Amino acid sequence: MIPATEPFVARYKHIVDGQTRYTFKPVIAWGDNGDALVVDTKAGRLEPATHWNDFVDLGEGTSPIVAAIPGGDWKVTYRGEESGTTDSSPLLAWGIRADGTTTPIDVDGSGFSDDPTGDDRFLSLDPPRSATDPQATTDAGPYKDPTDQDDYDQDIA
Repeated sequence: MIPATEPFVARYKHIVDGQTRYTFKPVIAWGDNGDALVVDTKAGRLEPATHWNDFVDLGEGTSPIVAAIPGGDWKVTYRGEESGTTDSSPLLAWGIRADGTTTPIDVDGSGFSDDPTGDDRFLSLDPPRSATDPQATTDAGPYKDPTDQDDYDQDIA
């Protein structure tokens, strides 16, 4: 057995509520015969990725998520079901990967969470309004541009 030193994943296909979903298992090691080995949580051992009949393929993985922070007031905007419309939802969290990169995490109505940028209907990640709209208000009051010296002088006086 050879430990996996580069991130690879085994991909598995599932049908949930009539929609195709994919789940992934990280490749932990490579068997002496070259098989990708993943954890079988029920058996408590490594098994070839092809052990399950819903196996699709192997792909390059990404650095694992090692922490998460709340999504704050970020929103995810998707193309609506009807032409010319959009839907938005609050971003659930930001996943922090071992290599330092971040990944947005959204959740759908069935409780499935994933990176929304991979959704066919994905349009944009929208920052909190207070950061982009000086007229917006927050619980702390109206947004003030920290570079506006006049506001700063009035607050001190």
